[in-house]
Amino acid sequence: ISSEVTDDDGNGWYLSDEELATRVLELAFAGHETVARLVANGVVALAWYPEQRADLVADRSLLPDAVEEMLRWDAPSHYQGRWTATDVTLHDTTIPADSRVVLVTGAANHDERVYTEPELFDLHRSIDTTVSFGYGVHFCLGASLARLETRIAFDEFLNRFPEYGIDESGIERMRSSNVRGLAKLPITVD
Repeated sequence: ISSEVTDDDGNGWYLSDEELATRVLELAFAGHETVARLVANGVVALAWYPEQRADLVADRSLLPDAVEEMLRWDAPSHYQGRWTATDVTLHDTTIPADSRVVLVTGAANHDERVYTEPELFDLHRSIDTTVSFGYGVHFCLGASLARLETRIAFDEFLNRFPEYGIDESGIERMRSSNVRGLAKLPITVD
């Protein structure tokens, strides 16, 4: 990918060395924290919904749908910042061009107009799309890798620990303005 960033595209525009180094570091490390938080959030979901965990233990073909539901139910990123390119009118309010806006994707993934009982975790839910990875030109470059890593993590975790619990008194949320997840998640296994 970094070679694609540095290749001449014919328009004479190149990244500076500093910009290139920043982009390469983003590509190398961007998904590490968010995937780790997604897995931890998913471990909590399956602990709180043990009947669905049992379904997943019995039928691993449900893993892709389970990961999509984890992304919808408690994604590690609940908002993205953007700027408006043009004036935008929503609900009788106009947001001027070049305004900074925050897209609260965590709320969008719980929209009752889109999802039946959105506050419930349901790995059998039919999900056509979520906005957990952004949308359009801002769609996350690493989305496929993040989904794959999460499926592998849960396949291995459930192979080893099909029955587990969590010590809710020991759960600690991380303090972050842009990533939602756990700093501490005590797990009990049989």
